[in-house]
Amino acid sequence: MGATNINGRLTSSLFKGGFAQPEFKHSVDIVDGGVMLAIPALTSCGLLNHIEKHFKLPSGYYNISSILLTLAFSALARIPSIEQLRYKAPGEWGKLLGLDRIPEPKTLRNKTDLLAKNNKAKDWSLDLCNDWLQELPEGASALYVDGHVRVYSGDKFNIPKHFVPRIKLCLHAACDYWINGIDGQPFFMVSQPVDPGLIKTLENEIVPYLEKSVPNQPSQEKLDANPHLSRFTLVFDREGYSPDFMLRLWKKRIAVKTYAKHPDANWAIEEFKEYTVMLPGGEETILKLAERGRRLIPRQNKKKKRAIKIKEPETNHKERQGNKKILSHVEEKKEVKMETLWVREIRKLNKDNLQTTIYTTEHNSAIDQAAVGMFARWSQENFFKYMRKHFGIDDLIAYSALDCPGTTQIVNPAYRAINGQLSKLNSKRSNRVVKLRNLEIPNIEPERMKKTLDKKSALRKEVEDLEATITKLKAERKGIERHILVKDLTEEDKIKFLTNPSKQLIDTIKIVCYRAETAMALTLRDKMSRKDDARSLLQGIYKNEADLIPDYKMKTLTVRLHHLANHASSESIRYLCEELNKTETIFPGTDLRLIYE
Repeated sequence: MGATNINGRLTSSLFKGGFAQPEFKHSVDIVDGGVMLAIPALTSCGLLNHIEKHFKLPSGYYNISSILLTLAFSALARIPSIEQLRYKAPGEWGKLLGLDRIPEPKTLRNKTDLLAKNNKAKDWSLDLCNDWLQELPEGASALYVDGHVRVYSGDKFNIPKHFVPRIKLCLHAACDYWINGIDGQPFFMVSQPVDPGLIKTLENEIVPYLEKSVPNQPSQEKLDANPHLSRFTLVFDREGYSPDFMLRLWKKRIAVKTYAKHPDANWAIEEFKEYTVMLPGGEETILKLAERGRRLIPRQNKKKKRAIKIKEPETNHKERQGNKKILSHVEEKKEVKMETLWVREIRKLNKDNLQTTIYTTEHNSAIDQAAVGMFARWSQENFFKYMRKHFGIDDLIAYSALDCPGTTQIVNPAYRAINGQLSKLNSKRSNRVVKLRNLEIPNIEPERMKKTLDKKSALRKEVEDLEATITKLKAERKGIERHILVKDLTEEDKIKFLTNPSKQLIDTIKIVCYRAETAMALTLRDKMSRKDDARSLLQGIYKNEADLIPDYKMKTLTVRLHHLANHASSESIRYLCEELNKTETIFPGTDLRLIYE
């Protein structure tokens, strides 16, 4: 269907004549032709950068540029998956690439698997990330790190379970850890089919890369001269809260910001002062903030402190006094060697007088700057929500699974089962205790008093039985290891993980598309009165019809977009076209300069 370039296809497939080169013809009313307006933004965001270094395809009709542009256009046109491309007119979409038609879904899946082979997609993603970090060094001084859970709704494979915060259930899922800038712009992601947790992922994969790649890090001389200076800052939620981990990062002079897991009692309201702060999006807001210093003792050092306390032998009074002196000397010496971590404890007073507590080791910033960097973390949550809805980051890319390596450590299914039972019993016990406390004995009729006493006795008996069962289950849980290796699982509990050779490639393309769309939205906001509608207008542009008018004599390719529903949108698009024409972008693989009307 649509394969009209028969000579070119025969030459490429039978005679190994190389890839087909784009050749545009005069075309009108091309469906989804508005995606052509995104080409300058896509190329400037690096869609075709480093592809010769990392990718190589065997001889065929479609080259790498055509494959990547097809995937990028489909993402911008809100086509959720490669499979959904079979319901689009292949010949119409082929005109957007200068070809007779786009690849069919099976061919496109095979091509993406070939491109993603041997971790090439991951290397390409990291090179693009390095380019983005270098382009905007100030945006890399603070980086947001958070996990996004992708739920597996099928029943073909036994995928590891993961808690899904947005629906508060434990489901079969995989986890991706995303690294975003302070303005919400994505840099890269790390996929974890079997999730080891945020802290291990940070230490093993994310931090080693960032130490080499984050630009404008202070020199060792500056770090030695200023003991409060940090290389850069990582911002994450309570999942990453760990004094031991924060201390290990500070030894590398990497600052952190996170929420406190177990804050103390509320501070006096008189301590809070109002600060006018600027959010990353440009909006101004008022925060009521207060700050104190706090010393955190890592858990490892707490264990060491408990370990030195020895039991005194049965001796006379003088010998006991001597042992106490020795013990106090040992404790004093141990306290000197004990490592502690001083952090800034910053609290925000909310409208309902609740206090939100954050800890940070970023010592050189003002209190308002330190606080807004933490509370603006919702830009990453908004990014996840937008990407799920519009770019389908939760969609299944691969349809196969592999056995999980035997050395992988997971939560013991037996431990999880007992833990689930304990959670239900504790909840039931709490409910019965509340009912027991609220049960009042009437002082009037003896019959009603007897019924109430019997009911209270039954509740007390039920609570006692529940406590006995809970105690028994806790004793059983102590004899079960919390974590177990995959090789030690029974055949029924054997787990698999979804293969994702092309997911890294698809997600990287979606990151490029999001960054390109953001750049176009920022340009449109200069013209629009309702600035929040910029992305909605872009979605309408991408799905709008367009005409293609090539002029090989003048070496131009004119993209003529049809009018939208109202005059204001057309004026905004006219302004966008003028700005895009200033870039003088050449269509990839040709010498045709793009002109937008």
